Amino acid sequence: MIFTDRDMTKIHNTIGCLREIKSDLIKNKITEFTSVKELIRFQNNYLEQRNQIILNHTLLIEQEKNNLSHEIPSLEESLDLKKKSIKQKHQSEISDLEDKIKHTRATFINYILQSIKNQFINYNILKERILLEIKLSNSFKFEEKLLLQKKKRLVYLSENFEEAVCTSFKYEIDEIDRKKVVIDNLKKFIYGAQGEQKVVNELKKLSDEHILINDFCYSFHPNIYNKSEGFYVKSIQIDHLLISPSGIFIIETKNWSDKSLNNSSLFSPIQQIKRANFAIYNLLRKNNLVQKKHHWGETTIPIRNIIALTNSKPIEDFKHVKVLTLSDLNGFINYFKPIYTNNEIDKIADYFIRKNER
Repeated sequence: MIFTDRDMTKIHNTIGCLREIKSDLIKNKITEFTSVKELIRFQNNYLEQRNQIILNHTLLIEQEKNNLSHEIPSLEESLDLKKKSIKQKHQSEISDLEDKIKHTRATFINYILQSIKNQFINYNILKERILLEIKLSNSFKFEEKLLLQKKKRLVYLSENFEEAVCTSFKYEIDEIDRKKVVIDNLKKFIYGAQGEQKVVNELKKLSDEHILINDFCYSFHPNIYNKSEGFYVKSIQIDHLLISPSGIFIIETKNWSDKSLNNSSLFSPIQQIKRANFAIYNLLRKNNLVQKKHHWGETTIPIRNIIALTNSKPIEDFKHVKVLTLSDLNGFINYFKPIYTNNEIDKIADYFIRKNER
């Protein structure tokens, strides 16, 4: 994808460190962060956010406890009223039936008939009483079960408040702790992305004749060998490959502190950029782009090496590479006289864009 601003450098690809960050976040199913600034803000506010989660769940459990304390008596009262209503209805039916029972001393036949009627009425009375018990037993099963659950929950919250709070916030705390570990492990890339973005922001200020390819990657099959330096190159990754009117600039960004600059165990960026230079030259030569025709003869495409440091830089000068701070970067690039037309720049840039494995 190409991002263009009028009168500014044409830019291809996301910076490498940012790509690594996005890839790792997606792999760990962390999707809410959209920028490095948000990641840094999360790291800075992590403890505050964690404490806020605990506080929120403490208040949540306290509120639940208070709600249950008020809700349970209300449910009990409502349930009692419903039961009373049903009892009254059936009791009224039973009373009406009982009123129909008659005891007579009339003739034997009338006595027998009345006895039969009384038995039938007693049967209905018994049926009403059984129906009452069934209704009282079945109609309120759900409500009674719910009421029992709420009572047990209130007892639990009253006796085990801290445990209930911990159970409540466990998922959120586990999740924020997990994200913290993942993001802390990306510290190197976050720091690198800050530096790379600063370099891109500086290179954006160049004219639109410049074409910048971020995170250029290429693998060689088979490996290529540099006889003069005695090393093989299997693959390369270049932070910024700038195609300009005055040639090609290989730019490696290091967002290093003074401590890192003096750390002898870190891989030398000079060796890294020399390998990249040899690889780029090899790619150009394969496609017959390494030479530019002139009436005197054939010339070579200038490939210049830059290590861009976003903080301080060594006081020493080095062979084959220019070590620059951000404030000196564009001045150095613009120092060289243009030798390529826009069509030639586009041709070289298109070649690298096609070759880029990103």
